[in-house]
Amino acid sequence: MLPYYYPPADHAGTRRVTAFAKYLPEAGYRPIILTTNIRGSTPSDTAQHIFRADEISSLLARPYRALRLRRMPQQQRANAAAIAADSWISRMLMACLIPDLHITWYPLAVRQGLRLLRSRPIKLLFSSSPPTTSHLVALRLKHLTCATLVILARKRG
Repeated sequence: MLPYYYPPADHAGTRRVTAFAKYLPEAGYRPIILTTNIRGSTPSDTAQHIFRADEISSLLARPYRALRLRRMPQQQRANAAAIAADSWISRMLMACLIPDLHITWYPLAVRQGLRLLRSRPIKLLFSSSPPTTSHLVALRLKHLTCATLVILARKRG
């Protein structure tokens, strides 16, 4: 499964994909999750087969985010971005990064995904959006490995 949003982040997409992962074993599937590490991790990541890939933008923004998190309560930190969504920097990045701000996750997620696919007998890739970058990661992994691809996208409107 290739969701960008996954716990500890609290997002509508997080709850949807978490529910899928919870019930897939009843259908005979053991979910292996590849997500971003930008929102942190959970103590149960290893036991639940959750793998996290860095983002190039998070590596660059890590010092700024650390300063911002220092003034924030612990329970709000997983949902805090390094750059405020309404800032001029964020608007500039949204205009330049295609298809979305999370495209900087793509190269490192593909690399981590290839490692997972080569070390396990994975035949089905499941991507969820938003963001669209999750589908691009899944599509690239499909092309590199010939795995079957399933896409779950939120309906607009």
